[in-house]
Amino acid sequence: MRKTLPPAASRTRVIAIAVTALLLSALTIHQLYFARPAQAAISVFFNELHYDNTGTDAGEAIEIAGPAGTNLSGWSIVLYNGADGLSYDTRALSGIIPNQQAGFGTLHFTYPTNGIQNGSPDGMALVNGTTVVQFLSYEGTFTALNGPANGMSSVSIGVSENGAEPLGQSLRLSGTGQFYEDFTWNTPATATFGAINTGQNFGAGDAAPTVLNTTPANGAVNVAVDSNISITFSESVSATASAFTIQCPTGTPVTFTQSASPSTTYTLNPTVDLPFSTLCTVTVVANQITDQDVNDPPDNMLANFMFSFTTAGPPPPVANNIIINELDSDTPNIDAAEFVELYDGGVGNTLLTGLVVVFYNGATDTSYRAMDLDGFSTNAQGYFTIGNSGVPGVDLTFPGNTLQNGEDAVALYAANATDFPTGTAVTTANLRDALVYDTNDADDPGLLVLLNAGQPQIDESSGTAPDVDSIGRCPNGDGGARNTTTYVARTPTPDGANNCPPPPVVVTIHEVQGNGAVSPYAGLSVTTSGIVTARKSNGFFMQEAAGDGDPSTSDGIFVFVGGTPAVAVGDLVTATGTATEFFNLTQVSSSASNVSITSSGNPLPAPITFTTTILDPAGTPDQLERFEGMRMHADTLVTVAPTNEFGEVFTVLDG
Repeated sequence: MRKTLPPAASRTRVIAIAVTALLLSALTIHQLYFARPAQAAISVFFNELHYDNTGTDAGEAIEIAGPAGTNLSGWSIVLYNGADGLSYDTRALSGIIPNQQAGFGTLHFTYPTNGIQNGSPDGMALVNGTTVVQFLSYEGTFTALNGPANGMSSVSIGVSENGAEPLGQSLRLSGTGQFYEDFTWNTPATATFGAINTGQNFGAGDAAPTVLNTTPANGAVNVAVDSNISITFSESVSATASAFTIQCPTGTPVTFTQSASPSTTYTLNPTVDLPFSTLCTVTVVANQITDQDVNDPPDNMLANFMFSFTTAGPPPPVANNIIINELDSDTPNIDAAEFVELYDGGVGNTLLTGLVVVFYNGATDTSYRAMDLDGFSTNAQGYFTIGNSGVPGVDLTFPGNTLQNGEDAVALYAANATDFPTGTAVTTANLRDALVYDTNDADDPGLLVLLNAGQPQIDESSGTAPDVDSIGRCPNGDGGARNTTTYVARTPTPDGANNCPPPPVVVTIHEVQGNGAVSPYAGLSVTTSGIVTARKSNGFFMQEAAGDGDPSTSDGIFVFVGGTPAVAVGDLVTATGTATEFFNLTQVSSSASNVSITSSGNPLPAPITFTTTILDPAGTPDQLERFEGMRMHADTLVTVAPTNEFGEVFTVLDG
């Protein structure tokens, strides 16, 4: 890059000054580089320069040389304008000097076209942090008036490019040695950027192998206990089986496998995980490390190398109070409101790290999605929701139409998602909870192993709105892990308490019946007990052993279970279900799973004998309401109508 020259008169003075400067610089060079003043030799230095060529200046560059392994991070090159002594460019350096010859090497840094000024004079400073290592100039000398070299006088390299040289040449050092003072600048010749200069020899001695970097770095903290340890050297070395030691803590050796030798980088793989919260020290034993070059000595490292790091603390224990509380796999239209809700029983803010939710496909009984919960927690109310992005309160999302509609399963494990790649077979190892569900599909024995023995597969379509309802535990959070008997189909309530019916009211049979035509508990969940007096194909009758003595209320009732009842006449049972009116017959709508047997072989309540004095021949049919579901006896009955579709026979008393 050409600078504007001063007027002719001034230019004469400049030339005179320049000539004087050249003479002084020659003397200075002689004193510095031949007399060798008593100061530290320069080990990292400018090694090659190109700033001018015929035509447009191109390929401009500056090269740095030094010992292999030198990290130039924190170093910089500052370019100075000799006309005013001010800096005009600063280049932050980076990179590690490679081993190109006998433990030395070069790194070069390019500049844009016309990026380096052409002199008369100009200069460059090599700066390590804030310390000026070299301040050299070409086509004369000058004093820097700002920047890191402020107040310093430049040292001329004594050679220059005059602009007539072809592209591809440079100014370079040559000679033999290991320090800047051992070499001499040469007039323009073919450039060798990125390599040892022509006529330059660092082979006067061999640099001992050194450790360039380690992983973990010295002083590192929170290092994972399953980490490997890597050590990178300045050159390829051979390492014996005794070259490395690991102690965690000091005095406690750690066994490990060592990667192949020779190599530049070695990996140490501990046989077992390192201990938690422990200071570990790694030692590289100098006399067990040997370089691979033939330029010896030295052959080994000059001294042992040690570095230390601290392992991470133990992870928090995996929560054991998390259950699957609600699921909605089948939603209207395109299944964009799917979710799985977890619950911690109301504790709130429970850390979920160490848990994973896994989806299983019932078609193959293998996994099709796994989601880690590391770093997540339940909310203050104890809920955590995984679902589609539009689900209210969702905490972790998956794409719409992902959660399959059944028969399928969702499981919660103390494990990692990596343990369940797609296609993983069903397993109960580390299983915390599971829900096997369907939408009016057959049971899947291959998935039911996820549940406790005897627990049912849950039909999401069993409610009043199959495409809308979710299935959730009722009462909220009830039933226990891997148990499903408390799931019911209700309106979805993601990230909150389930929409459960009121808890059953414990009442007697005569209280359910009441003294009117309709039960006072109609539509409510009730729990009541009695002795089985008769069985039907879809339920059974039961009656209080003694009754309440109120002639206006019935002591018997029909319990509908939707199939062949698993009870026998004479069993004392307790049934939970909804009190309903079915064709004017008060009954408890229940299920086989909601009927329990307390004892068997009990005597049946005595029947009531129909007589013409009990009933009013002129009365209304509802006068029989007080006997509904009870044991009755008549000496003679006369059939007055055919048997109906429910197997019922209409009769009257004889006479």
